Order: sequence, then C-alpha cells, then structure tokens
Amino acid sequence: MLEQWLGHKDSVLPQATVLEQWGHSREAAHSSACLDDHCLLELLDRLQAERLFDLEILQTGWFHRLKLMEFSRNQRREVTDFCKGCGIRELTLRVQNLAEQLFSRNPYLAIHSVPIIPDPPEMSRDSWLIPALPELPIELQVPELLVAPEFEPGSELPDVPKPTSLGLPPATLIKAGAEDAVEDLLIFSRTADLVQEPQGKFLFQVSAFSPLRSVSINGKIQAVPKGAFEASFAIPYTLEAGENNFEVEAVSVLGESMEEFVVFLETDLVKREQPKPPFTMVVLASVASDDNALSVDSDSSKTTGTKSSLILVPGCNFTLDHDSRIAVKGLLVGDRYQETDLRSQEIILKQLSTEWVEKLYVLRSEATIGLGGNTISLRDDDRASTLRDAWAGGYKQYTQDTFGTFSVKTTPSEIMTWTTKLEHRLKDNVEDDTSDGQANTASVSLKFPALGWQHTTTVGLVITDLTDVTEDKTETKGSHKLAVPVLGISGTAQVDLVRASYASEDSTGVVPKKIQQTYTLGASSPVTSWFILGYSLKHQRQSSNLVGDDYVKNTHILQTTFVF
Repeated sequence: MLEQWLGHKDSVLPQATVLEQWGHSREAAHSSACLDDHCLLELLDRLQAERLFDLEILQTGWFHRLKLMEFSRNQRREVTDFCKGCGIRELTLRVQNLAEQLFSRNPYLAIHSVPIIPDPPEMSRDSWLIPALPELPIELQVPELLVAPEFEPGSELPDVPKPTSLGLPPATLIKAGAEDAVEDLLIFSRTADLVQEPQGKFLFQVSAFSPLRSVSINGKIQAVPKGAFEASFAIPYTLEAGENNFEVEAVSVLGESMEEFVVFLETDLVKREQPKPPFTMVVLASVASDDNALSVDSDSSKTTGTKSSLILVPGCNFTLDHDSRIAVKGLLVGDRYQETDLRSQEIILKQLSTEWVEKLYVLRSEATIGLGGNTISLRDDDRASTLRDAWAGGYKQYTQDTFGTFSVKTTPSEIMTWTTKLEHRLKDNVEDDTSDGQANTASVSLKFPALGWQHTTTVGLVITDLTDVTEDKTETKGSHKLAVPVLGISGTAQVDLVRASYASEDSTGVVPKKIQQTYTLGASSPVTSWFILGYSLKHQRQSSNLVGDDYVKNTHILQTTFVF
C-alpha cells in the first residue's frame, strides 16, 4: 500500500534492489539494523536516491503502533499512529493516512523532525533517542479531531484522546480514563524472549501522544529527554537460567502504563518447553486377539476372543505464563467383542481430569497437581440392573471413582528423567457397597539411555483399603521397558511384574497371594506426523496359591494412532 501511494508522487526503486543494497550497507557499517544516520546516508549514495522510507508496525496485545520515517540528506522525519484491535483493512487505511500526514502542510499528527549530522558518532537504532523538541502548545499536542484535513472521507480517525481542559500547567496531569491512558502510552520490547547468552542488553521503546515524564525499569529511573514523545533504551543485563522478568513503568502527561516482559535464558540444564497447543485430540483404534479371554486356568476350556477398541483422548491447554499452565483432559474408552458370549465383558470408561502444571527451576523440575473422576459401565443386554449408564442404555453402571494426583518430574541432565507420582483414589462400587473404599499409589520412574538404547524402569506400591476387609491388599509393581530404533521403526521390549498380597483370609481360609508376569514385544512406525501404526505381542501368566486362579494367555494387538 505504501509503495503504491508513494509511486504516485515519485519514482520508486524496486524493493528488491533497496534490500540488496541495504544488506551491503549493513555489512560495510557492521550494523545489524543500519537505521542510523551514517549508514542510511551511505545507502542513499549506493542507490543514488533522494529519500528513503521505512514503515514499522509493532503489536502488543490488542494495540498496534505504526511509524513511518522519511530519511533524506538533510533531515529525518517521523510520524506515529496507534490503533486498537485493527484488522488488515484498518491498518491499510492508517498507513495511507501516515503517508498523507507526512506530506501534509497542516498535519494533525505530530511530525518529529531531526537534522542529519554529516559524520555522527557510531550509534545504533537501539540506543537512539529522539532529541527534545520545542515545547508545543497543548492544543497541538492533543488536538481536537473534529476535522481531519486531507484525510480520506469515511476513514476512521486515529484514537487520539480529547483533553478535558486546555492551558494546564506542565506539572498537572490531564484527567483521562484508564483505558485512554493505556492506549495513549505504549511500551514495546525489542529483545527476543528466548536467548542462549547470559550477557546482553534489554532493548525496549516507549511511545506516547503526550510528552514523557519518566521511565523506569525494575524500579530504576532512566534518563528521558525533556519533551520527548518517544524514547528507546538499552539496559545491560546478566540473566539467570530460566525466566527473567523486566518490569517497565512509564509516565506521560496523559497518564501512566506498566508492562512486564520475560526473557528466558536457555542452558544445557534449563530448556524452555514448547507451548502446548490449545486443543489436542488423540484417537487410538485397535484390534486384539486373545487366546484366553476369560483368564481361566490351564485345566479349563479356554475361550478365544477378538476385541476391537476405540479410545478418544481430548485435551485443552491454557497457558498462564512461561512457568504455569492448566490442562483439562478427557478419556473415553469403548470396546466390542465379535463373540456373542463375551459381550458381558465389554466396558465403557469415561474420565475427566484437570491438572495444574508448574515449572520449578530446581534441577529442571516440573510439578503437577491433578483432580479428576471416572466411571466404568459394563454391558448388560438383559438389563438385570436398574442402574443404567447415562450415555448408553445397553450398559449398567459399575464403578465411580474420584482421584487426586501429585507428581514431580525432574531432569537432572539432558539424557535422564526422574518421575515421582502419588495418587489417592476414592472407590465407589455402584452395585456392591462392600467394594467401596480407597486406594493409595506411589511410584518412581527413571528414564535413561544405555548402550544406545532407551531404558525406562518403574517401581510402585498400591495399598487398597475396602469396606470388605478380605479385599484389602498390597501390590508391589515393577517394570522395565527397552526402546530400540531401527530404520525408522521403534522396537520395544517390556517386562512387568505385579505381586499382590491380601490382608485377610478369604472364605476358604486361605490368605490369597498372586504373582502376575507380563512380557511384551512391539514395534511402531510413524507413517506421517499425525498417523502411527503399531503391533505388539503380549504374553501374560499368573500364579496364585488359590486353586483354579492360575492362567496363561497370549494377545496379539494391531493399533493405529491419530494425533490431531
């Protein structure tokens, strides 16, 4: 838009040519920006041009600041405009308005004009301050925008506040609403929010429609030229690993504003996690063939079952800041057997939970607190129970649990991760009150590489306390998983061991003890970034001191995973 508008008045060089020569000027001047007088004068010589124009649009939140600069061999002229909640069309109109104001004989926006020094000392854009201008009458500083000379009819006028009174002494603040004050005084950071070097400078700029009174950063007052409407600052810093906060406060004739900026220093031990997408959905569809679907002992007749399952895992993430976020997660599981006599084993699992995740920069830790609940329903075609599932009439309610979790994940190095988790669960068996109670779980997991393979070792303890004391038990769990990447395919081998010891004798006078062993071999391949195909073979055996409670089974599982 700007190039077309200027082309009606002057001959405009192709932007590709300007950018090419601008790059040469930056190299010659050893300047990353090449917006100081000396570098721009050299660029004019390279281009054999009379004037240069630079348009800059910065955005912070809902606000935009537009600045148009005209640079010639004699002077630098700048005009600035602000816009709240503007779209592309509105920004286009305001760019045209800036160009019109820059060449207007009677501009209603303030035009900053600075003479060019032929051989100025070396300086950068980041340290350049607009020099003090002659004190303007308050009528010109904050004009009444009833008529906009040379402005296109129908276009919205810039949001310049109208003063409540004129002729106030310089030490008196003009009364204005809080929203007007924020919109009239904007603070922009020019420093990247992610850096790898602890030493550097925090660059920021303050712009206002009225003269600046004071600017401070983290409570330290900075020098501001008298009468300046805009100022840039470069504050040296030494960062600590992780987040570093910079709080900037600015006061102008019209009001005051405060902005907080965060600069994250990444090190070998502290990495900033990529922000979670606001919504995710994982869909898992699988088919499993089980040669002992009812888990009967070897002396009984085994039943082979083929089950298809669908699992939906939606999630919503709300990022509060670099350290904190809230996640809301759902889980929906449903399965179906091909065999009619196994339909009573089909379930529907529904779960909803919320988590508060907080980063702790102590050994690169992350703490998570979660609350949630789930329900399990069993298929009941005969409708023997009056307690029906609210979503599926062919299912009866079985259990309703609520739980709270606390976990800490620590990454002492790039290749090792410790995870500690505690869970307290309140169990509610809908049909049988004697199975109500609670279960407490504690587990520790270590993930580490060895011999070029990824290992994950987990140990845990589960203590179940139910109304029926004969069902009280203590389970110790242990597992080890080995992941081996081969030609783009991830191969896994896992061993799980669960030892259950009951607290009381059962009806036969025996204190039950069970040991369950599971061996799994699997392979998965990411076909695309959102589709993963996997296969696993699982061998499971259980030994018990109860008659008829031993069993062996083998399960083949083909699974597809879709990530949205």
